[in-house]
Amino acid sequence: FSAFIEAGVGGSDSIHSLAQRSTHANGRAAGSAIRFVVLSRNPSSGTLGFCIQGGNSIGIFISEITDRSAALGETPDGGLQVGDRILEVNGTVLSNATREMAASCLRQSTTSVLITVRNDGEAYKAITQPYDSLWYRANFAFLASHPWQLTFAKGALLHVIDTMPRKINYWEATVFDAKGRAKSTGMIPNRISVLSGQVSGITSLESGSNDPFSDAEPPPPP
Repeated sequence: FSAFIEAGVGGSDSIHSLAQRSTHANGRAAGSAIRFVVLSRNPSSGTLGFCIQGGNSIGIFISEITDRSAALGETPDGGLQVGDRILEVNGTVLSNATREMAASCLRQSTTSVLITVRNDGEAYKAITQPYDSLWYRANFAFLASHPWQLTFAKGALLHVIDTMPRKINYWEATVFDAKGRAKSTGMIPNRISVLSGQVSGITSLESGSNDPFSDAEPPPPP
């Protein structure tokens, strides 16, 4: 793949027109700290050459760039940089996106990927753990079959803290008891794996249920 910042790089929708539309739509003045980086995805590899960190409670950041990746650009300021906060991907705002949502948005992007970023190195340095934060009531029960999984009953209050852990098809979450006290942390099936039946141990999910999780409020402080 290749990364292009210059105007007029091919394709049915040129890089120049993509950047122009985003700039006009957001009313951002030239010369600001906000940068527009366009990557052309190589169909054979499908990767963009960088990793992301963060979450919906702190923002999505560039955490790693592959050596010699085109995401680096041809000049020090020409591509992505570690510590860049991703603001938009092809016009989709990521200000409240979980890491899973951001990764999905990047995967769905087509040949020309316009990434709007602003370097925020100080905020990035503060990231010492996953920063997703989602509160749900479980509309199903789950019985763990491995030590790293988390058993919980239907109706349990769950705090999802990482939507992209190392276990595929899972989220990392903490389950709370009826008094709002944290009990234990482990892996729970994510929304897609529950609906698709990819994980065993799921019970009490109503047939035809559209969402295995309901939004919930965090418990009051002790």
